[in-house]
Amino acid sequence: MSTQGEAVPDLTIDSPRFTLRPFRAADWQDFQLLGRDWQAAPGPAFDKWPTSDEAAQASVQYMSRCDKYLAMCERASDRVVGLVAFNGIDDQGRLDLGHVVLSSFQDNDRDREVLRAAVDHCLSRAGVCAVVTHNAPEHEAQLAPLYSLGFHGIEGGSAGELTLTRAEWEARR
Repeated sequence: MSTQGEAVPDLTIDSPRFTLRPFRAADWQDFQLLGRDWQAAPGPAFDKWPTSDEAAQASVQYMSRCDKYLAMCERASDRVVGLVAFNGIDDQGRLDLGHVVLSSFQDNDRDREVLRAAVDHCLSRAGVCAVVTHNAPEHEAQLAPLYSLGFHGIEGGSAGELTLTRAEWEARR
């Protein structure tokens, strides 16, 4: 992962209607709308972020210098409608994947399309044997596309913790 001062590679992940790409300074207003929408979503308060102009600008500035976050953008408009976070790989080779999508795009079709592309990217990386997610168990709209892609509960994990192994993903392809 890059640190704050380093240049971030221009990673893009494409799907038919969306592109996952690094954040840009101009994305702050779309990010602010995403944050306000996320405030109303089920889940703990600690998982939300400040949405003032200054906070949104600072968040986007930070994310634009870090290879951990990608903006989910509509291809036609380049409008940011979500984000995907690569939260690191643990010592067992499991990549922690996070996502936040505007509620109007959580229809188990558009969000699933982008998550499919992100998961495929993650599981094609050397050293990644599984993808795990940590979601609020009551946030059904966020969980639905993950279940549809084959994610399932982690034995001994909480209701919002899901996983998908490389072997399971390859069997579904």
